[in-house]
Amino acid sequence: MSTVDRSRFVFLGGIPVFDYMIALSLADICKVVGNDIIMIDDKILLPLGTVFVCRVESLDDLIYINPMAACDIQKVNDKYYYTMTLGGKHSEQSTLSLRLVELEGLVNELNQVYPEIVRDENDLKLIVVENIVQIQLGGNNRNLIEAISALYDSPELQPDCLGLECEHLFFFDVKNPKFKLLKKFYQDFRVTIGDIPEIHIENLVPRISYVVTIKDDSGKSLDRIVLSNQTNEEVIPIERLAQRYFDLEYKLRKDSDFVSTNLIINSLTNPEELRLVCRLLHTAYASAVTTFL
Repeated sequence: MSTVDRSRFVFLGGIPVFDYMIALSLADICKVVGNDIIMIDDKILLPLGTVFVCRVESLDDLIYINPMAACDIQKVNDKYYYTMTLGGKHSEQSTLSLRLVELEGLVNELNQVYPEIVRDENDLKLIVVENIVQIQLGGNNRNLIEAISALYDSPELQPDCLGLECEHLFFFDVKNPKFKLLKKFYQDFRVTIGDIPEIHIENLVPRISYVVTIKDDSGKSLDRIVLSNQTNEEVIPIERLAQRYFDLEYKLRKDSDFVSTNLIINSLTNPEELRLVCRLLHTAYASAVTTFL
């Protein structure tokens, strides 16, 4: 490939996720709940009121992770438990908060929903996570970007890839402190994310996952459990979303700077995008753009 021959990867969807890595052991859990834990196949049931207490890197205050905000509640032998699935993902619901910074607020929330079970903080079972929780940037496209970069940066392919460019299209509240971590990753991997005015959506909640990894008594790590927060992508104006797709379609039809384009679409989470992406796929097909779904 000569320097005038350009190719690119355009990533759509798979927006960045901030993973809070929570490491526990069954011994840590049993210290707090005793034998009141049920494990059946890939399910772990903990008593209602069991909460994880974490200290997070770069944060001064403790945070309280409340799995009851995301997990199903069931009654076993006249007692209530919440169920976490090994290898599963549980999404935050609207009635309770998945993450809180004040114990009093946590007690008040649970008391409103389960007044006979959680009356005060003495009814909580607080599992303190010993290790400081690290924050890692995740998301499906992060993995793809790393893999593609590793492939094209290999000595065998590097001379032929001088014209390779990558671009990831997404929205983010750039005033959020987490944007610094996001920006650094894309700069390190030489991926374009657009100008600040193109990215910024005021008060858009970033995607956060609390990734719980539990070691059994033999020291083996069980499949991770993901507790994900509730986002508010509805605050993205439809006009901004439509304009982004229009600009991308126009680029696929008219952009003569690139001779080869690979469009990678995955994990679209905004319902409004489904209508727009169908039209985009027609344009990509007509423009002979290689598309991966």
